[in-house]
Amino acid sequence: MMKKHLQPCLLFSIACMTLSSCFGDDPANAECDIEHAWIHVDNPRSVFYNAYDTLVTVASTDNEITFETKGEAIQHAPIFFKTTPGSSIFILEKNGLETPFINGSLVDFSGAQIITFRVRSEDHHYLRDYQVQVKPRPEMPVNPLFNFDNNFELTTIKEDDDNPYYTWTETDAKIKWWASGNAGYRLTGLKVGPLDYPTCPELETGVDGKNCLKLTTRDTGSLGKMVNMPLAAGNLFSGSFDTENAMKEPLSATRMGQPYAHKPIRMTGFYKFKRGEIMQDREKNPLDGEVDYPDFYCVVYRNSDEKGNPILLDGSNVLSSPAIVGMGRISKSEINADGTEWRPFSIEIAYTQDISEEDVYDYKYNTAVVFSSSMRGAEFIGAPGSTLWIDNVKLECAY
Repeated sequence: MMKKHLQPCLLFSIACMTLSSCFGDDPANAECDIEHAWIHVDNPRSVFYNAYDTLVTVASTDNEITFETKGEAIQHAPIFFKTTPGSSIFILEKNGLETPFINGSLVDFSGAQIITFRVRSEDHHYLRDYQVQVKPRPEMPVNPLFNFDNNFELTTIKEDDDNPYYTWTETDAKIKWWASGNAGYRLTGLKVGPLDYPTCPELETGVDGKNCLKLTTRDTGSLGKMVNMPLAAGNLFSGSFDTENAMKEPLSATRMGQPYAHKPIRMTGFYKFKRGEIMQDREKNPLDGEVDYPDFYCVVYRNSDEKGNPILLDGSNVLSSPAIVGMGRISKSEINADGTEWRPFSIEIAYTQDISEEDVYDYKYNTAVVFSSSMRGAEFIGAPGSTLWIDNVKLECAY
């Protein structure tokens, strides 16, 4: 289905390589975004799993802001917003009227009801609506099975967008577990269909005859070459993607890992892989004698430091951070590249230190599950056309 957004606008400026969500003749006074939202409670750790859960950094592509609590949703709480300069914020009443909102005002979030806030640009020509909710954190089940059958949908940046791409959710769309680099690929300006993005579903070809996940390493065209990012590996990972940093800091744009209240010990599933013909470096020069490999792995890491500051790994450190406590990764020797038949895989997750059940159940660790069509895709090195199919992935947990 098509995901609807209420009048958000997007401007991608090749000259500046920046992204904003609303545009007009004067971008300085036509923006209408919420950049950060935070709630004040007297004892954050009694309500939230971590004190930093009271703050939400809002991506430019998001119009939903959710604060996740330990249990019952809080009722009246003061909420604050940082919006783009010059903009104004309102509560959108059920009758359609706009009530000016003052930062720090009490808002009734009881019953996990959704409150709509409207942001208007300084010139009042542009607006964007956000749905804000406080609710108990939805729990990813123990031993989850990711079959990629029907949990995908077309997503657009703006309502009249003619360049949609696919996104994935889990457990009846309650958990935004998955992310990909599709939003970054969109910035190349290439006009392709949603099935020609690096990450997409493939229908009725899965291991059980149903749908599966298809990841393809794609050329990024003239713009990608100009910014020294000549290809985009198809990827899917548990986490989020920061579109605003996709051109400036692409590795940090892939925010990998989701809080998970179970301890994975093994990742199993099925794959097919077909290599692209020519392995190339970041300047698109052929790498003679080298061939492409896919990558899939599971990483478990601490999501806060000893002072309570949040830790979120990204493409630059997801395999090397000292916060990592457990990891399992496919090896090159295990890969079959005939691309013709489904093959099972099983990856053991080895832990380098003991972790307590209490901390696991209290969401002190993130789990990053990552799939990529090119093992060196984060370096923009790979073989265009390399394709990885993934299906029926299961995380086996100790508890």
